[in-house]
Amino acid sequence: ALPSAEATPSAPRKQTSGDGERDSVTGLPGASAFEGIISREVTRSERYRGSLSLLLLRIDDGAAVFDRMPEGARNGVLREFTALLKARIRPNDFLGRWRDDAFAILTPLAAPSALQLAEKIRDLVRHYAFAGDVRITASLGAAELRSGDGVGELTARAADALGNAVASGGDRVQGAL
Repeated sequence: ALPSAEATPSAPRKQTSGDGERDSVTGLPGASAFEGIISREVTRSERYRGSLSLLLLRIDDGAAVFDRMPEGARNGVLREFTALLKARIRPNDFLGRWRDDAFAILTPLAAPSALQLAEKIRDLVRHYAFAGDVRITASLGAAELRSGDGVGELTARAADALGNAVASGGDRVQGAL
């Protein structure tokens, strides 16, 4: 059984879009809250000279997949997708809702290991039957923190890598490490 994707009862539930503190569907931190996590972890990584990588994950053709479903079914697939990701990442990784059909994972892994994690997630999603019979694929972009990077540089490189993965046909991992 997959772990619950629900937020803790004390966590605020604001917007479905993923822009608020917590996403109301998945219970994950939204984009603005996740940027705060990235900022904190960039500072920590610089202080302790540790590795840090950002994976941005997009459900391929998300609009086409979800437009065919009633809202309840769509939300169920998103919760199941979230639980699948939570089950795959490590306790010291961070997971957030980046946009409507995109998620973010921040991990203290160096480039080679971050790409391996991204590939394992891509493969896991590809072979999983959501809601019993819904098949989806995901594209992932990965970027490792470079000396002098801030949140903007790290997220821009990960977003560019994700864009390249999508433009190359989707269901792939692209690194900008």
